[in-house]
Amino acid sequence: MPGLANLGKGNFDTKLAPTDIDLRLKAGAQIMFLNNDSGGRWVNGTVGEIKKITNEDIVVKIEGGSEVSIEPYTWQLYRYFLNTDKNVLDQEKTGSFTQYPIKLAWAITIHKSQGKTFDKVIIDLGRGAFAHGQTYVALSRCRTFEGLTFKKPLKKGNVIMDWRVVKFLTQFQYAISEENCSLDNKIELIKTAITNKKEMEIIYLKANDQKSKHSILPNFIGDLDYNGKPFFGLKAFCLKKKEDSVFRVDRILEIIN
Repeated sequence: MPGLANLGKGNFDTKLAPTDIDLRLKAGAQIMFLNNDSGGRWVNGTVGEIKKITNEDIVVKIEGGSEVSIEPYTWQLYRYFLNTDKNVLDQEKTGSFTQYPIKLAWAITIHKSQGKTFDKVIIDLGRGAFAHGQTYVALSRCRTFEGLTFKKPLKKGNVIMDWRVVKFLTQFQYAISEENCSLDNKIELIKTAITNKKEMEIIYLKANDQKSKHSILPNFIGDLDYNGKPFFGLKAFCLKKKEDSVFRVDRILEIIN
């Protein structure tokens, strides 16, 4: 294949290079583009087949498209810093990497597929996802549901949430709940329902931070105890389960009369 003059310059760590330093290709190989072409001929993730390699260029037949001649591409690495003189976030170039913007595309890890878009993907989660957001990245690489294929059925355990996101959403839900109906107002509504022996519906946030809806007949509100830990709770008869239930009042997000 054509030679290259400069693979890495400056502080560009070649371990983080988007493609192989020693790029080994031949006619007939399936490849994937790693950049967005300025002429709009391909985007990051476009798949093609190498048709010809000469001393000057590489000719690729884009899947579902035409043949294109590709040239080396340079990726720039930047360092971001606070410019105290201008009080703005600024950047400076610290290195670069030059190579043909392609790599063999028989398979790719989910991590390496970030930022790419495909028409068809076969997802193999192996023994399961092991990082938050991993399954989302895999699913969102494909343009359509029709293009998605799983080697194994997708399981609930493969969808892993980042606890920081869960914490943020939980706090957000509490804030919205307090804005719509304060804790004091909820307590008064529950006391009124107990006095009038009135049924009510509540939206409750479980310990795993999942929302749940309950139709209940409340019968007590006050200080309760669970495994030696006191809490302000609500005792009620669950109309759906036909059994007594206990709820933490501060986890009641909404009361529907």
